[in-house]
Amino acid sequence: MPWQIPDRDGVREITLKSGVLVNDTEAFIASALAGMGLAQGPGACMADHLETGKLVEVLPEERKLRRPLSIMYPARRHLAPRVRAFMDWSEHIMTCQKSEWISPR
Repeated sequence: MPWQIPDRDGVREITLKSGVLVNDTEAFIASALAGMGLAQGPGACMADHLETGKLVEVLPEERKLRRPLSIMYPARRHLAPRVRAFMDWSEHIMTCQKSEWISPR
């Protein structure tokens, strides 16, 4: 999977040779913690490891790339309470993580 790196002309993609491929955030972070290579991921998931020094940020100037996070649901007059609860929980988590993912509604 190519990495997207912001530059002055927009976003460029680079493809690195991978030794490990995972589709699980915990496994992804565990691989980085085990020293298996570089990892590009959301700061909210890696913040604790960066603060303790277990992980080191190698390209802090490239951190500004934002990826949208959307919650999609059928357009209905009334939202199911569990959908509303999930939306509220997600927004709370992202806000508590000081995430830049939250944008005005």
